[in-house]
Amino acid sequence: MGRSIAITYTVEMVTRNEAGQQFRHTPSEWRVRARYGNLPGHGKPTLENLTTYVTAFEVSTRANGCNAHLGVQKVLSARIIDQRVRSVVATYMRPADL
Repeated sequence: MGRSIAITYTVEMVTRNEAGQQFRHTPSEWRVRARYGNLPGHGKPTLENLTTYVTAFEVSTRANGCNAHLGVQKVLSARIIDQRVRSVVATYMRPADL
C-alpha cells in the first residue's frame, strides 16, 4: 500500500493567455521543504516566495519551457491556502501596469 500525506498548503492561480482568455488552475501543493529527493521545496508561504513561484511559472510557459503547451500565460492572481483551517496565508495580485 502507498503512503498518505496530508497536504498542508495549496497554491491557486488565475491566469490570462495572449488571446485574453482567463483560466483558473487546479490547486497544487505548496511544498515548504523538498520531498522525495527530486521535488524542490518552495520555502515558507510568504508573498516573496509566492512572487518567485509566479515568475517561475510564467517563464515555464514560454517557448521550450515545461509548460509551453499551455501557451504564454500571465498570472493575474495567486494565493496560498492553509488546508488545515482553509485560510489564505499569502496573496499575489498582478500590478495593473503589467
